[in-house]
Amino acid sequence: MLDIFMLMAQDKKVRGKKARPLKIIYWKTLENNPVNKLFFKACGFIPVEMEDNKDGDNSYNMSSFKTLLKMSKKAFEDGFDIGILPEGQLNPTPEKGLRPIFSGAFTLAKMSRRPIRMMALSGTQNLWHADDAIGMDVRSRKVKVRRYPSGRKFSSSEEFAETFKNVVGEFGATGNDLPDNELNAWIDGSRWAEIQAKNTEENLAPA
Repeated sequence: MLDIFMLMAQDKKVRGKKARPLKIIYWKTLENNPVNKLFFKACGFIPVEMEDNKDGDNSYNMSSFKTLLKMSKKAFEDGFDIGILPEGQLNPTPEKGLRPIFSGAFTLAKMSRRPIRMMALSGTQNLWHADDAIGMDVRSRKVKVRRYPSGRKFSSSEEFAETFKNVVGEFGATGNDLPDNELNAWIDGSRWAEIQAKNTEENLAPA
């Protein structure tokens, strides 16, 4: 939940003062806290329900996802940008990498014909942990927010998920970026192109 508030607090600094107004997609279960519910609804944010899965298994409730798409389309038409957290539910172990990445950001970008601009956070679990046994036992107040260069249109949901996992996952786990050459290769798409070319070559190789 802190991810949402951190992004909002840093929005103008990160996206610039002339950026479009922002609506954020959030996990509807966060409305169990009445203050959250009041705040999110007052901001016009967009809820999405998750299936009641075991910890670590993220899946959208498809009926809710269809509603999300309709609300997002209206937000785009009204001149808003959409902020989405591709992991879905809270990640109790960001230091070990990201949870499975949803393709919702790619779906919305394709629908709106807009690029995706990635952002990353590191350290929020030290303020408010996803594990209830730790909860709000503050272990550190150091939180980092990272904005990556101008947005890009990805060729597929797989490319987006793999790029997000490598770029944002590294920052979320360590608080630092990948080495410059590797980071730039993911950002400009050349690393994904290399992977695809290698896969094609392997598929064409004689048995």
